[in-house]
Amino acid sequence: TGSGSVSGLTINDSIPANTTYVPGSVTLGGVAQTDAPDGDAGRYVSGVVTVALGTVNGGNVRTVTFRVTIN
Repeated sequence: TGSGSVSGLTINDSIPANTTYVPGSVTLGGVAQTDAPDGDAGRYVSGVVTVALGTVNGGNVRTVTFRVTIN
């Protein structure tokens, strides 16, 4: 909550041990993201899911999801 904002916000989440990332499963606000470092906000590189959220204003919610398989 609040009226401020944060710019350049990036989420990085390492894939947990004993799991395997499900390719193509990253979403931002329900919209599929590619795994490659390209024109969209999401990517998966070397065991880390990264999503660039840019500027987020206070009171806004951004939802990032991805899937893993338990080994």
